[in-house]
Amino acid sequence: RCGSTLVANSLIAMNPDQHRVYSESAPPLKALGLCGDSYERCSQDMAVQVLQNVMFLMGRTNDVDEEHMFFKIQSAGTNHIHTFTKAFPT
Repeated sequence: RCGSTLVANSLIAMNPDQHRVYSESAPPLKALGLCGDSYERCSQDMAVQVLQNVMFLMGRTNDVDEEHMFFKIQSAGTNHIHTFTKAFPT
């Protein structure tokens, strides 16, 4: 194992009121699957927009204490790393 679960749990424990951590949550990868592995169903630009929208919606909160959001993505997400880096370049 690579310790990513330890990091995710540490982020939560560090400040549970301010940190939201999604650990291997399905919606980001499901969103990427809409366009297909080779973008046969829609363009990479559309995949970028869908991913940004899904993660934005997952970040919505009415808890004023929450300040940070972290995603632990499954290893299958590495197949779409170029889409992730285009969606979130910094």
